[in-house]
Amino acid sequence: MPESARDRGLASWLARRASFDPERVAMTFGERSWTYAELQHEVEAFAAALVRLGVRPGDRVAFLDLNHPNYLLTLFATARLGAIFVPLNFRLTAPELQFALADSGACVLVYAEPFAEAVEQIRDEIPCRAFVRTPDDEAGELATALVESGPPQEERFVDRDDVALIMYTSGTTGRPKGAMITHDNLLASIHGFSLTFDTRADDRTLVVAPLFHIGGLNVTTLSAFLNGATVVLERRFDPDRVLRLLEERRITTMFAVPTMLVEMARRPGFATADLDALRLIVSGGAPVPVPLLEQYLARGIDVCAGYGMTEAAPLITIVPPGRVLDKVGSVGLPSFFTEVTLVDDQGREVPTGTPGEFLVRGPNVMKGYWNRPDATAATLADGWLRTGDVGVRDEDGFYTVVDRKKDMIITGGENVYPAEVEACLVEHERIADAAVFGVPEPTWGEAVVAVVVARDDAALTEEDVTAFMADRLARYKQPRRIVLVDELPRSPSGKVVKGELRTRYADLALRR
Repeated sequence: MPESARDRGLASWLARRASFDPERVAMTFGERSWTYAELQHEVEAFAAALVRLGVRPGDRVAFLDLNHPNYLLTLFATARLGAIFVPLNFRLTAPELQFALADSGACVLVYAEPFAEAVEQIRDEIPCRAFVRTPDDEAGELATALVESGPPQEERFVDRDDVALIMYTSGTTGRPKGAMITHDNLLASIHGFSLTFDTRADDRTLVVAPLFHIGGLNVTTLSAFLNGATVVLERRFDPDRVLRLLEERRITTMFAVPTMLVEMARRPGFATADLDALRLIVSGGAPVPVPLLEQYLARGIDVCAGYGMTEAAPLITIVPPGRVLDKVGSVGLPSFFTEVTLVDDQGREVPTGTPGEFLVRGPNVMKGYWNRPDATAATLADGWLRTGDVGVRDEDGFYTVVDRKKDMIITGGENVYPAEVEACLVEHERIADAAVFGVPEPTWGEAVVAVVVARDDAALTEEDVTAFMADRLARYKQPRRIVLVDELPRSPSGKVVKGELRTRYADLALRR
């Protein structure tokens, strides 16, 4: 393809915004701030440093830390070189991190001091040729100061369909899959949000959701950079601090999963905080309970629910701000540029009011799964992304999610696939069988429950199972309740009847 027909992708957004608005504040972190010109200068310097570390177009650069300016620095610098960014979930254990790094073939790992022990455990088992270790820094020191830069590197041209990042999602077969998100995927999703919510240059968006999630990264964060707004970046979610920042920084927008909204509304300061500047909260990751929605609407704040997934970068449907009150419980209309249909088990489109599986297509849909052609073919069938989620469409064209992927659990906005947890459980020498599922829990949405069968005559306690899981899976994946039984209910074909287990233990998370 001739260069004139190619694009500079993600990196060009920041560079061009720095040309248009060099003195506008791009990002704040604690008491520090960076203008667009200053942030662009740091990106160029870090890109030169990555070249000295051997990064070439198409190489993968991984990042491991909580939210920090270094996250965005590394993202844009990697894109500037035509390389691929691999954000890592900081909640993962060392073996889980090892899998993602090995699977992606990352050549450089940028990580923060608190994760040094985990990295040392796997250092000899991963393909990284270079490591950049940043301090445990709450003051916002950029990684640029820690590595030697070379001469400035020209921004690389990329095809719009080139992969910008590989984002790992939990796998139904026990192993995560790396969704390949292209430069165009990100841009299409951002345009969808901007056209729905009218993203403004004078917006100040508060970013407290983890940036390793597509929701934290590409709902308001990258959209703010594209539009010349200000990103107010926080290391982690703290409900009391969020309420202070909403008032002190005059925050106008934010993305939050329902668990965050619950925690904020429970704080004594919620009723008296000055939230007049806050015009919009976009929520995703799980349904927003109606009573919770009403609490925010009573404060004059639109909480626009949406439906999305990593593979769609993430936007699929969204409730426009003007329809929040009359479409409570809905996940909205298809985003701009995105097509949605509902089909039955035979792939036939279902009529209004009839449940069907969500199928999605459009420029926001991923390129596929990294090194997983079979999984890609199964998920991207006939040009449509098969979500596995079930919904209904009303007479106004608004969609509601009525069921989720058959077994997936959403706890605190995190996806947990039972197969991965079950595979870990049966590695225990005294466990013969296990079934994992979710039950309702008021704060987190769902709690992970494991029903476990011990091997014949084996002594097994709940404490044994808890201790076994402690360093093998991220904490949010570990069962909150463990039930020891003699056998699991099975269908005539031998499959575990999880519906029966969910019914039997539906109130388990509430029991004391």
